[in-house]
Order: sequence, then C-alpha cells, then structure tokens
Amino acid sequence: MARYFVPDRHIPYMDVAAVIGPRTMLEEKDRRALEDIEQRLAAGDPAFVRRMSEPPRRPFPFLTVLCVAVFLVMPFIGLFLGPTAALIVADLAAVTVVVVLVLRHRRDKL
Repeated sequence: MARYFVPDRHIPYMDVAAVIGPRTMLEEKDRRALEDIEQRLAAGDPAFVRRMSEPPRRPFPFLTVLCVAVFLVMPFIGLFLGPTAALIVADLAAVTVVVVLVLRHRRDKL
C-alpha cells in the first residue's frame, strides 16, 4: 500500500508555526517592520489595500449569456424579419457589450 503526502521522516525545519501562518514565523522586529509597511501602504493606496483584502468576485457572466443568446436568435431574426433586423440586433448587442465592458472597467478602477 502506497503512502502519499506522508513524510517518511520528521523534517526538523517544519514546525506548527508554518501551518498557522507566515507572521508567526517572523521575529518581533520583522513583524513590526511588516506591520509598518502595511500601514504605510494602507495610507498611500487604500484602493489597492481594499482590493487585496476583499475576496475576488466573479460577476455574473452577462456578456457570455448575451453573446450566446444573440448567436442562437440571429438565424431566426434574419429568416423571419430580414437582414436589416439581424444587423440592428447585432449592432445593439455589440453596443451593449462595449457599455458593459466600460462600466466594469470604471468600477474596477475606483
């Protein structure tokens, strides 16, 4: 029977502190220096600190759903309403995609 992910011998430099977190492994002066750097970063660029402290968010895949819906509906629109209507729907979809991308870019920039 194979043993995976189990060390055969004790590794002396592995400690419980390595599992708890990186700050517990630092000496006191290094921990204070790290906290000082974090405080200066928070004062200098609060938007960056806010982005890094928040969990990453995944927006609803609106663009994917829009493009798939237009792709599926376009043959029927072209068949029943004509090529002019299909061109108008494609233009509206393209404008919607650009507006959504611009709004996301502005929101992420703040």
